[in-house]
Amino acid sequence: GFASLPGHLFVWAASFLVRANILTSLTPLVPALHRISHWMEKFVSDKGAMFVAMEGLDHHNKPLLLTWHLIAAQHHGPYIPCGAAISLAHKLANGEPLPTGAMPCMGLLTVAEYLSALRGYDIKEIAP
Repeated sequence: GFASLPGHLFVWAASFLVRANILTSLTPLVPALHRISHWMEKFVSDKGAMFVAMEGLDHHNKPLLLTWHLIAAQHHGPYIPCGAAISLAHKLANGEPLPTGAMPCMGLLTVAEYLSALRGYDIKEIAP
């Protein structure tokens, strides 16, 4: 996601150009938008985050809410979604067997494995 409201508003507005068939895609604009985003970095926050919340019933059929938060600085927020892919790539490179076929991804990684893949970035797990 964007660290600034103008970035969100631009993509939202530009999406109407595609939906109205004025443009077939925003892809040709990516190089210019990437340059603009780097120029704008000094004017927007370097902070990013991921907040996860799961709500349901526990083993005793009582309501349960679990949350997990990551905070990033130094513009490292975009690396947060990459942690799972990096961790799975490490497992494959190390020859660890992984299930094959279409399936939910739950249980393939531990939180520690995920966070290990993000070491070196200014990304921290925080207590909610």
